[in-house]
Amino acid sequence: GNMAQEAGFKLICTPPSFLTLYPIDDFEDILKAYEFLVLVRGEHFTQYGNENFYEIIRRFVASGGHLFATAWASWETKYQTEFSSVLPFRHIKDTYMENIPIDCQPTKNELSDGLFKHPLTYMSSIELLQKKEDSTVLFETKDGIPIFGFRPFGNGTCYYFNTCQHSCLSFMQSPFQNNPAL
Repeated sequence: GNMAQEAGFKLICTPPSFLTLYPIDDFEDILKAYEFLVLVRGEHFTQYGNENFYEIIRRFVASGGHLFATAWASWETKYQTEFSSVLPFRHIKDTYMENIPIDCQPTKNELSDGLFKHPLTYMSSIELLQKKEDSTVLFETKDGIPIFGFRPFGNGTCYYFNTCQHSCLSFMQSPFQNNPAL
């Protein structure tokens, strides 16, 4: 959030209880003013009880919005097939890895060349994901786990960054703070 704000973007933070405090329709009206939404998951996530929230985001993307989602959005919505159809990657094995070094490399894609010049190793927590057929992966682990990619959906696009600083068992610093290249 701070990084986005420092880059000049408007930041709207919602506490975990946001959707219980405000009518869900208000959230949909708020999104109408924006073309790009960053969805950061991590500290507070659950697989149940957020179906309406994700349905609004699905409609946002389908109608031409652009979503940049981070790790745990896939895990959180793996049982919500309507929303998970928006994501460029499929959650597999119902698992993830926390606070581990990951070795990443650009894929053989023209866009990758402009974004990721060299392989990179950094500490992160990641979901075990698999590319969907119509998705583009730009950065992946040496084992082929997608780290960054995108997928068109309806009139919009969903970008997914499979990197997080969340760790259930220990403190973990932000991968951005520990690796300037990232």
